[in-house]
Amino acid sequence: MRLPWRKELGILERISNTGGLLYYLSPFQKLIYSGNLVAVVFFGVLPVGYVGGWFIVFWGIASFTNILAVTALERGTTSPVEGVRNLFLAFEAYFRATSVLWTKAKVPFLVTPKNEVDLGGWASVRQMRFALLIGGVSLLSVINIWISYFSFHYFNWRYLAPHSISTVLIISFFGLMEVTIISRAAWSMYHRSQERTLWRFPVRLETYVNGVLSQCVDLHQNGAGIITTEKALAVNPNIYVKIACRDLSGNVVWVGGQLRVRSKKPIEGTQESVRVGGRITWDSDEAKTAVIMQCYVVEQYVARQHFWLRHEKRRVVLLPAHIDGIDAECVDVSTSGASFVASAADWGKRQIGIRIPISVDDRFIGTAEIRNVTATSGEMMRIGAAVMWQNPYMLKIFSDSEKRDLKTRKAIAGGINP
Repeated sequence: MRLPWRKELGILERISNTGGLLYYLSPFQKLIYSGNLVAVVFFGVLPVGYVGGWFIVFWGIASFTNILAVTALERGTTSPVEGVRNLFLAFEAYFRATSVLWTKAKVPFLVTPKNEVDLGGWASVRQMRFALLIGGVSLLSVINIWISYFSFHYFNWRYLAPHSISTVLIISFFGLMEVTIISRAAWSMYHRSQERTLWRFPVRLETYVNGVLSQCVDLHQNGAGIITTEKALAVNPNIYVKIACRDLSGNVVWVGGQLRVRSKKPIEGTQESVRVGGRITWDSDEAKTAVIMQCYVVEQYVARQHFWLRHEKRRVVLLPAHIDGIDAECVDVSTSGASFVASAADWGKRQIGIRIPISVDDRFIGTAEIRNVTATSGEMMRIGAAVMWQNPYMLKIFSDSEKRDLKTRKAIAGGINP
């Protein structure tokens, strides 16, 4: 309270700081909210005077428009309940931190550990013990109100205060929503597996490995994961990579460095494609700075812009392709779309919106509707398309291999040799 309202601050600064302070007090708001559920269910105390059909109608409209507004403000990059989930994850830390409001004693504070792995398990779930307690109370409230409601209507016996069906439905909605959010968050924390000391940002960047076209699929300032071919790796044992990053103006900035391979695994469903991961020694500090800018600034903007454009995850591949009779390279694929890289001279003056026949690896055949064409480096074009495959079931091999990779990583993290 002392810092946000210091005399040295202007009125706008005080308002801004007050907003931040109130956010850190949100655990108390959540406790009052959960206390309301208990008060309504077990003591029959209603926070409003009327809970009838019209109340549900107007409350539903208000809740829907509120969720819609939040989703629009966040450009759809988070789910409508993401804020509630984040509050539960930080509940205990914020709750303990509020002690500084009424005491000048120094409170021990542990900085969030950096450069460490997180293999999930109960050690991670334990951070949500307060949230799990709230979830348990909410679930108990929902179960009891329904037991009391049915026992009164069918056996003329009750052990709680009488409740209307409107009250029962509202309590059930809010209670089960909290239980669902907390359960999913706890499940995610238990099963998460951050095995790297630095988080790698998922990207889709044009890359050259020893001069051969490839795709960078994840990146951070010390390393990368790249989809390439055995042929590219065989060119030179000293593997040199070039990655097309972008600056704040959208201009391409090529960065290069020596890749020291730490892992290599084949891409199932392909003969030549492999995924390599390792550490990169960049050519200069400027190159490393460009990578950091790509990861922490540019990529966040790209994610927000692309959220609305694609509803299906694409699997990165490197497969030979033919589009409308010209040679190309398929760089990602899904059951309803694909992207290609082809020579600008070969592509010619073909327009967006045309439908053309395509063939990928001589196995996946279909008709593509061209959605976008973007110039890349040199004389190459990146072509994105919605595809109607003749045999989409065959593409399942890519998603299956990805699921197996995930299970294998989790097994290794748990000390199991798959």
